[in-house]
Amino acid sequence: MQYSGESGVLFRNFAKLLAIIVNMMIEMQQAIVGFHLDEEQHYVAELACGHQQHVRHLPPWQNRPWVLTEQGRQEKIGMFLACKTCDLQKNSL
Repeated sequence: MQYSGESGVLFRNFAKLLAIIVNMMIEMQQAIVGFHLDEEQHYVAELACGHQQHVRHLPPWQNRPWVLTEQGRQEKIGMFLACKTCDLQKNSL
């Protein structure tokens, strides 16, 4: 079946959205809900699932200059990260 015009655009947008949702489920994407510093003064993202993940700025390996400022971190609240802990738990079932 081929879609054209507005229905084609709607179908393509729906397909893209569905692909994003499936990808988020596969990668166990979780929203950032806050930040704190660890004992070594590295920032850690607090995720909606209750897990935590370091978000370091260590160029050239990790380029996250937004971590260095309060404003930058606040702008990332709600951003999704792949939770490695959730992914490990899911894959161990």
